[in-house]
Amino acid sequence: SPDGQSIAYMGVKRGCSTPECYSVYLRRADGTGPVRKLADTAALPIFTPDGTHIIYTGVPRGFTSWDLVQVAVAGDPAPVTLITGHPQVADGRVSPHGRFLAYSSNESGHWEVYLTLYPGCTGRWQVSTNGGNWPRWNGAGDRLCFAQDDDVMEVEVGGAEAPVLGTPRKL
Repeated sequence: SPDGQSIAYMGVKRGCSTPECYSVYLRRADGTGPVRKLADTAALPIFTPDGTHIIYTGVPRGFTSWDLVQVAVAGDPAPVTLITGHPQVADGRVSPHGRFLAYSSNESGHWEVYLTLYPGCTGRWQVSTNGGNWPRWNGAGDRLCFAQDDDVMEVEVGGAEAPVLGTPRKL
């Protein structure tokens, strides 16, 4: 978590490879206290920058459809689907300033990186131009890196109401 007090992680049942084997958990970083299961058939948990929510990749309908789902760290534990897979979305990352959500999707037939406005998840802007996966923000939230085959790419991201994207370049 941003404050260093908690850790969110994915657990996988030994010897199992179906979506039912994956779960997301939350516990205190010092190992004390109970483990809280946040979701079954879920993977890749990440805290929002303010530490109030965890976003994870949910696989509610098997490996054919993945969703981005958010759950509160405290309070109402009900999961909220942010983006429904068409057919798959994964690895959501909220920008450090909390305005944008970067994610990977294979809706075009191959994996690309996209942005949407957060928290409402309205609008969609394609970031990568020739394939992309595993988006990661820099600390200032003005650059987004992602994997493209064996390369690491970087793109400048500006704007407030809507993202203004630079041209991806190889690092």
